[in-house]
Amino acid sequence: MEGIDHLPIELLLRIFKLSLRIASLKVDRARLMLVCRLWRDIMVRSSYLWTEISSGDHQGYIQRSIEMSGESPLDLYHDADSDRRLSFN
Repeated sequence: MEGIDHLPIELLLRIFKLSLRIASLKVDRARLMLVCRLWRDIMVRSSYLWTEISSGDHQGYIQRSIEMSGESPLDLYHDADSDRRLSFN
């Protein structure tokens, strides 16, 4: 029996995407990247995993997520309880 690392990359990407929670995108992405080198490489190379952006994250992390998402369409989430304003200069 082979391990999870032998699954097709497309299936791993889908599993990774489903494991990301809007409330904790930064933590969830970091946890996935810390599992092993293969998972880190998949995370870094896939713009698909960086398209969800939450206004609750730090400005620098939001900017990094936008950069990592490349040309992929973004899904932006705003915390209604936050009075935070975002600016992209």
